[in-house]
Amino acid sequence: MKKLILISILAIFLLSSIVIADRQGRLTEYAEYNSIYGAPLCRTGNSPCDTDDILISRGNLAVPEPNQPNTIDNCTDGSSGTYMVDESVESITITELYDNQFNPGDKIRVDAVVYCWGNNTDTINFVYTNSTTNPDWEVKESVTCLESGLQEVSAIFKLDNFEGFHAIRVINQYGNESTITCGSNPYDDNDDVVFRVVSESNIRI
Repeated sequence: MKKLILISILAIFLLSSIVIADRQGRLTEYAEYNSIYGAPLCRTGNSPCDTDDILISRGNLAVPEPNQPNTIDNCTDGSSGTYMVDESVESITITELYDNQFNPGDKIRVDAVVYCWGNNTDTINFVYTNSTTNPDWEVKESVTCLESGLQEVSAIFKLDNFEGFHAIRVINQYGNESTITCGSNPYDDNDDVVFRVVSESNIRI
């Protein structure tokens, strides 16, 4: 009887959580690796878009990054260092700030969980392109790590006024090159996420 009551309470809790999430309009889409892009893809246009754990580590370290380098072009990762000692990008979450869909011209927030080697030695660049076929990368924000270890860093900026598949790149670099769109040092990690941007009236899954 006690076991039945506990199961019933758990079921009510889970159902309540689902209803709350639905009413808030925030149904997270978890990115999946896409072999055509060579990077994680959120294909529906739903916000947030979350990579979860498919970007952990960097390149071919002893604990390798799944499907590395996870970039849509020929940008690769550095191969020096040790996982959870040296630089890596662990996850990326992209959130539309006005709606539960990624719409052209709207503001987004990009949250990246990164591992920094030291304070004031690593820089995180948030890089963006509105095209995955002919990427024209632009640095939108550059943030210096203030301490070593795991931490979350964020950037807020507007999407370009174009529908289609856009991409965010997060670079965790040893140094302070705030203008680079691909880290090329032995300790740098470059990770992309592709996501769909579409007007609400045109959404098709």
